[in-house]
Amino acid sequence: MDKLTRNGSFAPAILGVAGALAFIGSSSAWIRVSFIQIRGLDYWFGFVTAISACAIITSGITSLRPHLVTPKWRKNWTIYSLLSSVISITILLIVASRVNKIGEEISKKAELPDSFVGGLLLGVLGRVIGRATKTVAEFIEPKLAEGFYITLASFVLAATTSVYLLFRESTRKNDV
Repeated sequence: MDKLTRNGSFAPAILGVAGALAFIGSSSAWIRVSFIQIRGLDYWFGFVTAISACAIITSGITSLRPHLVTPKWRKNWTIYSLLSSVISITILLIVASRVNKIGEEISKKAELPDSFVGGLLLGVLGRVIGRATKTVAEFIEPKLAEGFYITLASFVLAATTSVYLLFRESTRKNDV
C-alpha cells in the first residue's frame, strides 16, 4: 500500500479536494440575472466561504500528512473544518432563500391585477400584456448559478468527511 491508502481511508484526500472545490465555487458565479453574473467573492459572504475553504484545505493537508502537526492540532483543524463547513452551508442557504424570495417578488409584480383584465377587448389586450410582462420578469428573475451549487455540495462533502474523521479519531482512542 502506498502512503495515501496506508490507513485504509481516502477521507483526508476527499477533505482536501472538497476544500479546493469549495474555493473554486466561492470565486465562481453564484447568481445569474439575465446576462449578469454575481460571483461569490463580489460580496462578504463569498469571502467567508473562501476562508472556510482554506481551513478545509488545511485540515485535509494536516490529516493527509500527519507528521506536519501534532495529533491535537490535527483534531483541532478537523473541528475547524466542520465548523466552517456548517457556517458556510448556513450562509449559502440564506443566500438561496433570499434569491428565491426576490424571484417570487418579481414574478408577483409581473402579474396584472384582475381589474385590469376586464371586457372582451381589454381582456385580450390584458392577456397579451400579461404574457409580455411575465416573459420580461422571467428574463430578469435571479437564478442560482452552477458555482453556488458546487460550493454548497463541496461544503456538505467537507462537513460529512470531517464528521467521519472525528469519529474515526475517537474510535482509535477508544481502541487503545
